[in-house]
Amino acid sequence: MEPFLTNYVLVSNKPWHDELFESLLSRPGEKWTRLAQPPDFTFESLTRINPKKVFIPHWSYIIPESIYNRWECIVFHYRDWE
Repeated sequence: MEPFLTNYVLVSNKPWHDELFESLLSRPGEKWTRLAQPPDFTFESLTRINPKKVFIPHWSYIIPESIYNRWECIVFHYRDWE
């Protein structure tokens, strides 16, 4: 029997997140999915995955209201103010 895994999603098309995603895949008890292109980041795709949380770093596209009203979305965009 497969152990219980918590689903998470990383939404990023930035190549500098490749290494981050690879490291997330090895976290015990978690199943990570990466959605890298805007057409893949849909209400329907998230419904199939059923994530506990959706992490959205450096995303430059509009996030549909249907998504952020249904799932906990953590959006962050780093900016160096110096």
